[in-house]
Amino acid sequence: MTQQSLTMTVEQALYGYSDGHRQLAASVQLSSVDAYELATRSDLASNARLGPGMSYVCGFALKDSGAFAFIKTWPAPEMPRPGCVWSHVLVLPRKFLTGQVNLGVLKTLFLKPGSRAAHDEYSRKIEVPRLLKSGVADRFEVQRIISAYYEGRTLHYAELPGEKFEEALLAAWSQQWPKLRAAFQFRTVFGSAAVDDDRGLIVRIGPSNPSRSTNTAPEKWLSAATADATSATITPLRRFLWRYGKDTARPRTAFRPLVELHLADARGSRRSPAEILESFPKPLDAATLKRDALGVTPSALSLTRRLDGEEFVMLAISGQALSSGLISREELETTVGTLDQRDLKRAAIALGSVQDSKIGDAAALSEAVSRVIEPDALSDEAMPISFVTGVLAMRPELIKAFDAARLDEAGILGLFDVAEGRAAEDRLIAAIMSRLPSNQSLATLGRRASEAFVVAVGLSTEGGLHERWRPFFPSRAREVVARGLAELKGSKQVGHAVALIDFSTEHDVKPSAFVEAAGRAGPSATEAERTDLDVYLLVLCRWNPARSIDIIADILPRLRKVALANGFSVRGRALLDRHLPYVSESWDLNKRLLKLLRNVRRDGVNIDRIVERMPLSKDELLYVFDEDGDGLNSLVLRLFWPFNLG
Repeated sequence: MTQQSLTMTVEQALYGYSDGHRQLAASVQLSSVDAYELATRSDLASNARLGPGMSYVCGFALKDSGAFAFIKTWPAPEMPRPGCVWSHVLVLPRKFLTGQVNLGVLKTLFLKPGSRAAHDEYSRKIEVPRLLKSGVADRFEVQRIISAYYEGRTLHYAELPGEKFEEALLAAWSQQWPKLRAAFQFRTVFGSAAVDDDRGLIVRIGPSNPSRSTNTAPEKWLSAATADATSATITPLRRFLWRYGKDTARPRTAFRPLVELHLADARGSRRSPAEILESFPKPLDAATLKRDALGVTPSALSLTRRLDGEEFVMLAISGQALSSGLISREELETTVGTLDQRDLKRAAIALGSVQDSKIGDAAALSEAVSRVIEPDALSDEAMPISFVTGVLAMRPELIKAFDAARLDEAGILGLFDVAEGRAAEDRLIAAIMSRLPSNQSLATLGRRASEAFVVAVGLSTEGGLHERWRPFFPSRAREVVARGLAELKGSKQVGHAVALIDFSTEHDVKPSAFVEAAGRAGPSATEAERTDLDVYLLVLCRWNPARSIDIIADILPRLRKVALANGFSVRGRALLDRHLPYVSESWDLNKRLLKLLRNVRRDGVNIDRIVERMPLSKDELLYVFDEDGDGLNSLVLRLFWPFNLG
């Protein structure tokens, strides 16, 4: 570190009487505006009565140069005119207020001149050791000054307070960050003299009723601020104030909220985003604080606690963090990416309560959270459906593993346009078909009828298909059977598929295709379901029995047993009634099944295999074979059946 960096430069000027109150010496050339203001402000204050050894101080920013004028005024009774004073002005450049740690050293720089003293001393710059420390100020005096200044109250003294007050004033001033230091004003007012500008600290000398009882315990923020201002070392609060006060829009107003925020952090709690925005309402007000709270800056630089996911959303959106330029889009994406999954869930839940979440900052934040949130989080019932839908739309690869039943119908239908692959579409179709159909859902699945058919079969076997979807398929039997049957597996699925098309025969699919599907590895039908399927297959086979004789041979013996036991379902009996050959003397289904077999034989089809599997009586055999010569031969075979099995 160089010698130059260890010192700070202060300019000075001397004002006193010389045919009027004027500048007598200076180390810097001031503009006429600044020189005039110094001449006015350094003269004896209105109503002031200064006895020997008395003095008072004031401070303000010079309009032209922007430097800060710190003035100490003494009486000059030795001068020829009554009311003359000496005023030593320390002209503090902005660089000094920014770089000088302890302003208490300024007290030692004041030099009261004598009437015969040389003024050359005031024409030289003053070099101040940058890290020079001063003594610890009186705690009570500091507390009074801090309380009065930040609460906007006048500070009353019965008499001029003296050096103890000046030390306390400099301690409170040292505590301030550069921007607040430069805006700090203080003046001494005597008696009932009017004040034309009360924006700073007003110290009024004279009798007055105190505005605050000295027995009242100070508020926590005031105690903390006082402890910091009177500390011999740099405290965490001081670092906090200097980091976060630097870009506040109203430095003086910001002081107390910043102290309270630091206290909340120290207790392990935090102020809510609403409280932060109440204290710093403009988007870029306290920008560093907001960025650190959002977690945008590196954690090594931050002096405040990072907001959780919910608070992050509230501050980012309510504070217009993105649209105001407080943070960039890249910073938003990066910061959201560092949130853990718990905070991402909190953020998502908070986004669900935001109005107009699809526009502006809310939309950008929702997109950022959607990119990185884990799929498992979407199943949490607390997650807003609108957010979940947005994530699935952005990351369609998640649809195939997501339980779309959680979504509302509009959300599901909107995902069809982005769903990738059959598995994803099937998820959406299942979610739609498990609930009451609407005009919109009917139209959507109407364009995907064959896929919907396969999904509906699966839902039907599990009891998850809404009954109002069943009328959807019979009129589409030709399409859905032709394309969907190949995807079915097991007799149970095929049986439910047949029921879904209401046993329609309005298609061109061969019975063998149904048998093949039923024979694939898959869930097995119940006995009742198997019987209905057999009935349907028999109905299909009767149009071309010669080509379907193997199927007939398999199912007809089973159906005859059911007929003998009168065990058909209402639906099965109705089908058989409609499609079996008519027998004038009886509606007995057994005889009608046998007539079907007889008709098959009459068409030239060999029915021996079928008869061999059916324990028919002599009369039934005679009926089936129609009592012709061939029939008699078949009858003989039947009578000697046990001897022909080997």
